[in-house]
This record gives sequence, C-alpha cells and structure tokens, in this order.
Amino acid sequence: MNSLYKKLEKELHAKRKDMASIIESANSAYEERDKANDQIQNLKQQSKREESDFQGELKGLAELMEKHRKTMDYIKMTEKQRNEKENTAEEEAERIRMQAQK
Repeated sequence: MNSLYKKLEKELHAKRKDMASIIESANSAYEERDKANDQIQNLKQQSKREESDFQGELKGLAELMEKHRKTMDYIKMTEKQRNEKENTAEEEAERIRMQAQK
C-alpha cells in the first residue's frame, strides 16, 4: 500500500510539474500576444501619421504644380501676345513701306 501511495504521489508531482510548465508557457504566450498587439497599435498609429504627412505633402505639391501651370500659361499667353504685336508691327511697317514706294 505504501508503494502505491508513493507511486500516486510521484504521478501527482509529475502532473503538477507539467501543469506548472503549461501555465508558465500560457503566461508567456499571453505576454507575447500583448506585446504583439501593442506593436500592431503602434504601427497603425505610425501608419496614420505617415499617411497624414503624405497627404499634406501631396496637397502641397499639387498646389505647387497648379501655380507652375498657371505661370507657364501666363508666359505662353504673354509670348503669344508679344508675337502678335510684333507681327502686327511688321505688317504695319510693311504697309507703310508699300505706301512710301507708291
């Protein structure tokens, strides 16, 4: 009977040891899960900040491009007007030359 008791006591001790190991492993897993969730939250926040920064930069670049386009349109328009004035002046000069030759 004593040997049966010792055998059962040994099994109980082994089971308790296994149970303690499983509990420790589960606690480690919970801690790792919590760390991973924290990292996910941090990455989500960082992603939102980066997206916000990107959108701001994109808006700034779009405004800069629009100003550049308007400047180029203005330059083209003034160049066209200058060319038209030059052509008109040349035509007027040619007309005056033709009248003077008559």
